[in-house]
Amino acid sequence: MRLVFSLDVEEEGLFSGSYEREPGGLRNVALLRRLEWVTRDFGVPLTLLATWPVFSDPACADLLRGLRDDLGAEIGAHLHPWNTPPFCPEDRGAPSASRLPAPLLARKLETLCEAARACSGVRPVSFRMGRWDFTKAVRDALPGAGIRVDSSVQPLALTPAGTEHFLDWGDPRPLPTTNGDLLEAPLTVVPLSEAVARGVSALRGVLPRAALAAFARLGRVSVQPVWHALPAMKLAANLHARRGGRVLVMFLHSSELLPGANPRLPAQRDVDALLAKIRLFLEWLAREHGLEGRRLGDLATG
Repeated sequence: MRLVFSLDVEEEGLFSGSYEREPGGLRNVALLRRLEWVTRDFGVPLTLLATWPVFSDPACADLLRGLRDDLGAEIGAHLHPWNTPPFCPEDRGAPSASRLPAPLLARKLETLCEAARACSGVRPVSFRMGRWDFTKAVRDALPGAGIRVDSSVQPLALTPAGTEHFLDWGDPRPLPTTNGDLLEAPLTVVPLSEAVARGVSALRGVLPRAALAAFARLGRVSVQPVWHALPAMKLAANLHARRGGRVLVMFLHSSELLPGANPRLPAQRDVDALLAKIRLFLEWLAREHGLEGRRLGDLATG
């Protein structure tokens, strides 16, 4: 089984409910070094999808380059439109890609990709949109910016972009855009019952939001270590393999390495338990399914 271990490398404040142009702290970025064992012990390179404030901080940029040079990590892009210039009134408050004029969205994406190039020396080829806000405008802008692999789809959930990708679980696949080729690598989130998931999807236009939220809690499992317990992560991998899947896409927020940055992880012992769970999952995956590490951008070449 091939595994992509991706990280949204970003400022703190993700779980505060506020989206400010002045970014929160970046203390969490230095804690990425706590994940070096993922590569050294299991051969799984990290995919570091960073925001503009991270690229703009010299110490953070140095750390990203160090992880690339020492461990073969990939440096990709993660767009937070609310704190990526250029700015306009439409990107204040609760951000939504659907509210942004397409030319402004394209300029923000260019700012981000140029910052990534300044950091790493090459344009990024991998991308994730902030808040899973993967609208058609975002999709269509990516190929022109040089992005070849996207991982902005969270299946089986109501996201800020809606439910267009509700049924898009499974392995990476080509995603048509109006401006070129793009490979979509969705998070590995799978339904307990495919039939039930399709039924919920058929009714999603009339179901209340609470029903969709309940399905996301009870009707799906994933290999995402903050969202699910170890038994559910194993079940997700087994179901994915049984249905023909050969690629798992896992993610963390970098801020989840900082105690208290995520309410689910209030203390150091909680972060330590999270890392221990990831290690146990990787050990199990290597034993039961085999384990081949991939960077997100590697998926574009097979």
